[in-house]
Amino acid sequence: ENELSVAFHQNERFHAVLNRACGNQILEEALNVYNERTNLVRSFAFRSIESLQRSAREHHNIINSGESSDRAAFVGAILKHVLGAKKSFLASHASI
Repeated sequence: ENELSVAFHQNERFHAVLNRACGNQILEEALNVYNERTNLVRSFAFRSIESLQRSAREHHNIINSGESSDRAAFVGAILKHVLGAKKSFLASHASI
């Protein structure tokens, strides 16, 4: 496996653990299905070291805000991560 493949699989595991932590099996299953269906979009984050570093920082922010029990910070960190990934994907396809 190359480094990008390893990073992709680590990202998959992070999201699976985060989904499991919600404590709601139905929501966890729905989030896992969503993750599977968006693999192509999310894989674009693994095309540059900058994107990988940004994603890692955002994951750390999600973990830290979740551990601090600051709901607003946790939701904000997740929104920043999701919206940032969307923006990156759309920007990478702007010329298509």
